[in-house]
Amino acid sequence: MLLIKVIIIAFVYGVILTDSNMIFGPVYRYFEMKYGNIDQDWRFKFWLSCEKCIAGQIALWVYLWCNISDYSLIDHAAFICSAILGTILLKKIYERIN
Repeated sequence: MLLIKVIIIAFVYGVILTDSNMIFGPVYRYFEMKYGNIDQDWRFKFWLSCEKCIAGQIALWVYLWCNISDYSLIDHAAFICSAILGTILLKKIYERIN
């Protein structure tokens, strides 16, 4: 269930809320005016412009936070990869619907 929450949060934040007419649209446009095409700039990908990067970051820290006492490197890597894959699939579904 935690994985689904991470996927949904990353997708909604990275795709929907950074759209031009949504709540983070002005932030996205500000950095785009100031720095150019921020989709290709690593400084912005992991927190604003790349839903896969956002999913990976959230999964990295959420898994670590929730499993610090019972940590497994393999499970951690699988959780991160699953979050990224789930976000990619959710975006593909979203694009087909719209």
